[in-house]
Amino acid sequence: MGSPLGPLLANAFMCSTEETLERDGEMPTYYKRYVDDTLTIMPNKTSANNLLKTLNHCHTSVKFTMEMANNGMLPFLGTQLINKSSHIETKVYVKPTNSGFLLLYKSHVDDRFKRGILKTMLERAFRLSSNWSYFSEERLSV
Repeated sequence: MGSPLGPLLANAFMCSTEETLERDGEMPTYYKRYVDDTLTIMPNKTSANNLLKTLNHCHTSVKFTMEMANNGMLPFLGTQLINKSSHIETKVYVKPTNSGFLLLYKSHVDDRFKRGILKTMLERAFRLSSNWSYFSEERLSV
């Protein structure tokens, strides 16, 4: 893990970058950010690549990356965004490298922590799932 100042400094850097984009008229129409993760909707791939190039010229020590939607799906902050043409659906996103291992049941950990993990995972699935089928899908994997 990094320094406790990391999120604060990332936020300050991103605010400065956003002010520059805004001033230069390069801020995308749809732009949402959480710390240093951003979600933008761009008209085409060329505009997205141009924005990425602009961001990567902001500072020599910072490297931005871009993830494009694949088959109408885009992972963002633990959520899978699914483009259904008329609307966006959401469900829990689990990285392919996730082992699924959280805590050994027979470990010497208080039962309230074991119940808390289960409750947290179910609550997360409930809040991130835009419909019952996605929630059930996740509930079955817990």
